[in-house]
Amino acid sequence: MKPVAWLGDSRLCLREFPDDARRVAGHELALVQAGREPEIPGGDRGEKETMNERIRIERGSGNVFLDLGFSKAEAENLKLRSELIVRITDYCKASGLTQAAAAKALGLTQPRLNALLKGRIDQFSLDALVNIASRAGMSVRLVVKKAA
Repeated sequence: MKPVAWLGDSRLCLREFPDDARRVAGHELALVQAGREPEIPGGDRGEKETMNERIRIERGSGNVFLDLGFSKAEAENLKLRSELIVRITDYCKASGLTQAAAAKALGLTQPRLNALLKGRIDQFSLDALVNIASRAGMSVRLVVKKAA
């Protein structure tokens, strides 16, 4: 997983977003950390102008949701939910099924699967995602250890 480097006041600015927006932004950042393209369409992905001034860089904690100001408990929950959404999305893409067929196989409606594929993390509980992953033939394990 790639580490996050917060540029300038970007982390502080994102922390001011409403909770739902921070959850979605956190999931998008987790995708980038995992080496994937973000799900949110749009945005300039072309060449960026260089800046003459120095930008302060702050090393991330390893959990973008914690960096975005969520409590430790919620940040851990969101991180797990994001990881499950990524795995379920991978399953759907690799299966070759249509969205309707994949939704049926996973026990979801097509609009609900579409929300999952778009990374709408706020619409899925950890419990629901574990059930969906199980229906996809995945084995989900939770490792609990003392925090460092």
